[in-house]
Amino acid sequence: MSDDSHGPHAVGLNYNRVHHYLRSLNVAELWFLEPSEEPNASGRKVRPVKLKMWWEDQFWLSLLTEK
Repeated sequence: MSDDSHGPHAVGLNYNRVHHYLRSLNVAELWFLEPSEEPNASGRKVRPVKLKMWWEDQFWLSLLTEK
């Protein structure tokens, strides 16, 4: 998942809609990249991390309660 913004004003514009969309598709896993001291196989200093029970993560819950 990424942000297809066309300027700073649109970064994350529809993330509040993504939660419902992903749940409707029964998406079971979300992963994100976090900084790492060690480079990965491609030489980038990031590592993948699985977001356990992503649908209950505070990031998404905060978006759902924004007014």
